[in-house]
Amino acid sequence: MKSAKIIGVLGVLAIVLTGVYSYAQRMHYARYHYDTTKVVTVSGEVTSVDSVARAWGNNAGTHMVIQTDSGSLTVYAGPSWFLKDKISFAKGDKIEVTGARTDDDGKPGIVAKEIKKGSAKIVLRNDDGTPLWSGRGGRRGR
Repeated sequence: MKSAKIIGVLGVLAIVLTGVYSYAQRMHYARYHYDTTKVVTVSGEVTSVDSVARAWGNNAGTHMVIQTDSGSLTVYAGPSWFLKDKISFAKGDKIEVTGARTDDDGKPGIVAKEIKKGSAKIVLRNDDGTPLWSGRGGRRGR
């Protein structure tokens, strides 16, 4: 009888955790999905730079907010470890971002393909949106 209760509690816990993980995956997909039909280039001034931890794993992503002529926009640049030693961003930097428009609960954003800052440029994704840090040993530079 006691073991049946424990099994029941574990079953409910497994269902709840699966639901939470599934929701987190959907939110991650929605926010960082690169839609090649929504590619734009925008320019603006960086108003904040954050290293944002994911809900799972231990890798943080670099997110920036830029002020453009048409308002604030969140830039999803990519994993902080990928950007490290290649380029840095700070409040007040003027940047140009090419990437796919996205929306996070009504807040406009852009999943960056490339970012230019002055004469420096970092390419983050292929034309089809595939991140340069994924697959084929792409994490060696960590």
